[in-house]
Amino acid sequence: MQYGSLQEFCAQPSSPICNIFALRPPAKCIIMGESISGGTVRLVNIGDFVISTLSIIIIAYVCFRIKGKLSGVGRQEFSYIYLLYTGVLVCQILSIDWYFKDVSPWIACIHVALTIATFWCLLLNALIAFQIFPDGSRVSLTVLLMSTFLVFVGSLYITLDTRIGLTSALLPLDGRGGLVSPALFTLYITFPLVAISVYLFCQTLLVLWFLTIRRPLAFLYGSLVCFVLGQVFLLLVSQPLCESSNESMDALMFTTAFNTTSLCLLYIYWAAVTAGKLCGQLVVISLVPSGHVGKWSTLDTYNYGHLWLITSWPRLIFRVLPPFFLTYVDEWDEYETVQLKH
Repeated sequence: MQYGSLQEFCAQPSSPICNIFALRPPAKCIIMGESISGGTVRLVNIGDFVISTLSIIIIAYVCFRIKGKLSGVGRQEFSYIYLLYTGVLVCQILSIDWYFKDVSPWIACIHVALTIATFWCLLLNALIAFQIFPDGSRVSLTVLLMSTFLVFVGSLYITLDTRIGLTSALLPLDGRGGLVSPALFTLYITFPLVAISVYLFCQTLLVLWFLTIRRPLAFLYGSLVCFVLGQVFLLLVSQPLCESSNESMDALMFTTAFNTTSLCLLYIYWAAVTAGKLCGQLVVISLVPSGHVGKWSTLDTYNYGHLWLITSWPRLIFRVLPPFFLTYVDEWDEYETVQLKH
């Protein structure tokens, strides 16, 4: 199969990326839905419409829980994944579950761009866990928001160019059906796989290297399993289900349910890691001004009254500091974990 070919994806009844192509051939099974307003508006996929609406409510609750977890490392950055996913669900409702004759194809372009931006945000959260910039800081939030916005704008331009041919560089290569687009294939298929792989590697390394607990990994890989199951249902179950239901439903609602479950398990993993016991810490006596600590540390810093506890990564950086400023702690159990208030 030629790289960039989206033929298999577009053979399914409800593949989001395929609505971008103006010359898309009809799928093997098409859900017609219920016509409203003389055919200009149709309720196409009522099953996924219900599941997507419930998913928005669930994700809103998860965002509320993330915002309320004051001691959560990277909670602000992490919450943006769920905000972007909410945007994806809204676009999915407006471009797939409902069909608006002159609007849905353009909403599909936004849908794909938001999906790519969501995976970019996931990728950056994998790096934020190592505190290259202190989480929640102005630098961290600026890098995350600006880069995600630029990825969204760039992806949106590519989807629009692919649809209407703003330039000839991004036109589909297959003139017969317009289903070969290396640019869209790379952004929508290849890049999410890379982002997921990097996130899994970084989070697994974080848990195995720094934490004394291993149970959160079950939620992390459970999240991966749910995501994979969602894609399997979309690619392998949609068409048979559409044909057996007399073109009244497909497997998109199951994909949406699995994707939402995947993000819920990801939240449980993040909450468990945040509440986990850390080992290999540096304790800096409060005689050191907080401004100086901020210059030295690359990880989140918490004020425990008389002690500054700094996650030690990389540890060697801190060991060059004057010895009377810090004491190395091998086990976190010597200290009591408390709820933090910023």
